[in-house]
Amino acid sequence: MAGMSIASPMPASPSPPAHSSLEFDDALDQIEHYRTYPEMKLWVGTGFSARSLKLLVVGESHYLPPEDQFHLDIGGWYARSAVPPGRLGWVRTRAIIQNGINNRWKGRAKVIYRNIETALAASSAFGDGSAQVFARIAFMNFFQRPAEVSGDSIKVSNQDAEVANTVFQAVVHVLKPTAVVFVSSKASHHAKSGGSHAFLDAMGIGFARAPHPATAWWHRASPRYGNVTGKAHFIAFANKAAAADGQRCGVPLARLPSDLG
Repeated sequence: MAGMSIASPMPASPSPPAHSSLEFDDALDQIEHYRTYPEMKLWVGTGFSARSLKLLVVGESHYLPPEDQFHLDIGGWYARSAVPPGRLGWVRTRAIIQNGINNRWKGRAKVIYRNIETALAASSAFGDGSAQVFARIAFMNFFQRPAEVSGDSIKVSNQDAEVANTVFQAVVHVLKPTAVVFVSSKASHHAKSGGSHAFLDAMGIGFARAPHPATAWWHRASPRYGNVTGKAHFIAFANKAAAADGQRCGVPLARLPSDLG
C-alpha cells in the first residue's frame, strides 16, 4: 500500500541526471512507493523551484520490454517481491528524460516528451527560450505499475488506482505545484474518481486534462477541447497558468470549462 509510511530496505538510487534536481528528494524518499522503487521518482527540473509558476505534468504509465511479465502480478509488483535484478531501466523516470534531452528526443518512445516540450516552448509560460523546458517543470506518470503490454494503455486495477492517487497527492504535498496538467484521459479519470481532482481544488491548484501527446488526438481538433487540437488545448492551459501567475494576486487558477469531464 502506497502512502507516507516508510518501507525498508530501500534499493540504491541511480546517479542524478544533470537537469534533474535533488532538492525535494529527502521528502520524496518518505513516500513508501518511492522507497520501494526509487527508480520511479518523478522528474523535477533544476529550475522548477526557482519559478513562481510551478507546472507538474502528469502522464499515464511506464511500460516494460515485451518479454517481461513480472509486473503482471499486481501484488508482487507493489511489494517488489518478484522483480528480477537489472530489469527496471524502462521505468527510471529521471534517466529516461535526461537521456531524451541529451539525444533530442530521438526514437518513438520519446514522442510524448518531445511533443510536451514543443508545446510548452510555444506557450507564453515557457517560450522565452531561457532554458531547456524540462529543466523548468516537473513530470511524473500517474500509475505506478507499468502497462501490461509494451506501448499500450494500462488496465487499471483497484490497487493501481489507490496507489496512484496516494503517490500523486503525496508528491503534490511535497512539490506544491501551482498548476497541474494531466496528459492522459485515463489518468485524469482515475484522479477524479480517486479524489485527486477534489484534492487539487481544495489546495487551490489549477489543473487541466489534455489527450496523450503520442496519440492522434494531440493533433486532431475535438469538441471536448473546444474544437481545437489537444496540443492547442495544452498550450492554452499553459498560457492561462502564466497569465494567472503574472497577476500575482493569490487567486487560484480555475480549470478551463472543457476540463470538467
